[in-house]
Amino acid sequence: MTAGGGPDLLYGNVLGDYAWGAIRKGVLADLAPYIEASVIRDEDYFPDAFDCWREGEGIYGVCLDANVRGWRIRKGVLDGDSVPDGNALADALLARTEDAVLSAGYDSGEVLRWLLEGSGDFWGTLDWETGRCSFTGASFARILETAKRYGNNGLAEKPEIIEPRAYGIEGIDTAADRAAEGMEAAGVPFDDGFHSVMVYTADRIMAVNANSAHTEGAWEFISFLLGEEAQLAFQRPDSSGYGTPVHKGAFEECIKAAIAFFSEVSQKGSVKTLPGYEVIDVSGKTIRKYPRDIENISDERVEEFRAMLEDARPLPIRTAPLLDIIAEEAEYYFDGTKSIEEVTAVIQNRVQLYMDETR
Repeated sequence: MTAGGGPDLLYGNVLGDYAWGAIRKGVLADLAPYIEASVIRDEDYFPDAFDCWREGEGIYGVCLDANVRGWRIRKGVLDGDSVPDGNALADALLARTEDAVLSAGYDSGEVLRWLLEGSGDFWGTLDWETGRCSFTGASFARILETAKRYGNNGLAEKPEIIEPRAYGIEGIDTAADRAAEGMEAAGVPFDDGFHSVMVYTADRIMAVNANSAHTEGAWEFISFLLGEEAQLAFQRPDSSGYGTPVHKGAFEECIKAAIAFFSEVSQKGSVKTLPGYEVIDVSGKTIRKYPRDIENISDERVEEFRAMLEDARPLPIRTAPLLDIIAEEAEYYFDGTKSIEEVTAVIQNRVQLYMDETR
């Protein structure tokens, strides 16, 4: 594509974790001027639509549906109302004495990703201005220790620190639900606190080849798919399985259709509850469900779902290749093959080499 060839439109996970590299090399067209010249307005859409591949004022990808992930955390884990960063979370978790896992479905590698993936500098480990990194200090070692201790590597049924929240209105919890269940809202730790996160983003993003001879036509196709009519056309009335519209008007119509659907199911008496969100551990065993009463899709439940969509953040794309390097090398510490000092030294060298090559 850098030589002027390739497709006009890019869709799906064709770039993997290297969207940042494609943006940096000018492979993807900046769609911001097209959006500004069109009738499309940011305020009519959830953040998922245009925030997935932003760089400065540029918009290099558009997401067609809002698929987000949220979390609940056990009360008492956090210190009051303080905003935790990855280092503070690691310290708080290592200070606990119970035998627990972070989440039943997460091994140590996934715990490590959860702790790091929302931060644009891995909690002060990367200095993008100077192009230097520092993985051999005590802070990063504590994060690795936390990931090793709280990963569900032995397939054991242990108490969980965090739990996922359901994605649709049929299973989303409310403040009253969380209070009764001893939980509080959390999310993925970002640099400014917990937020829900956009998931499967690379599989849902549509971008335009900057070297295409048909950029105008490619944008026209994308703008059609962003319109309310198209957004309504490929959504299921029960809001499950196919994501959620990024267009807010289409979202409200889908909510109405979903409530009507669930009401009809309830009146027939064929189903009393919906399964909500299932948690499957690393062995494939279903260990937890969140049934919700389908007759209780209240305004509060809808508002919780709407708030989660508004709050959703994209994971940083610049750090994605580095996170892959860290996760790969950390496995040697998790399985006992190498010491933490050996692993952090290799991570330091590999990440520094990457940063040197991409400056």
